[in-house]
Amino acid sequence: INSHSFSARRGSRENCRRIALVCRDLGIPVVVDSDAHSAWSVGDLKDALTMLREIHFPRELVVNASFSTLTAWMEHRRGRHIL
Repeated sequence: INSHSFSARRGSRENCRRIALVCRDLGIPVVVDSDAHSAWSVGDLKDALTMLREIHFPRELVVNASFSTLTAWMEHRRGRHIL
């Protein structure tokens, strides 16, 4: 979920919300990032995190919610290949 896209692209907020709802309902993990286009926006996740809170998206499905969840996910995925 790219937080920057909420303000950069028309309709992105609703598209991200729909995608996040499907991921929530199916238990599919997501990554949240700032998709910064300037140094001032690096790490600005406010819009994406607000949307995830509004839809009650489970923290355990956010792959990069913490360093430990990110490394656990990477260990889990080790050796798997995506076509």
